[in-house]
Amino acid sequence: MQYWQEFQKFEYANEVLIMLGALLVFIAALQIVRSSLKLLFWVLIAGCGAISASYGMQQSPYDLPSLNTGALSGARLSDLVAGKDQDVLEYLCQKLDSPEPQ
Repeated sequence: MQYWQEFQKFEYANEVLIMLGALLVFIAALQIVRSSLKLLFWVLIAGCGAISASYGMQQSPYDLPSLNTGALSGARLSDLVAGKDQDVLEYLCQKLDSPEPQ
């Protein structure tokens, strides 16, 4: 604490702090930009890979399930539970209503 108080008594203490702060901000900004450019490069590479995979999946003869459709998308609930008794229906409703564990 004594050194800090002596430094504050120095005539140009505020100017030194301003210059030091500006220098640290400048160096930090350069490091952020430099790492961001590396990150941008890898994001572009990943994007090109995703685009080529998507294009290849659209043009391929393979019939793979779509990612945006669920397993029960074409089925109706009444078709799924036809002929089930009341206890099974209550259990299924409880399972559907409860949040999934993480």
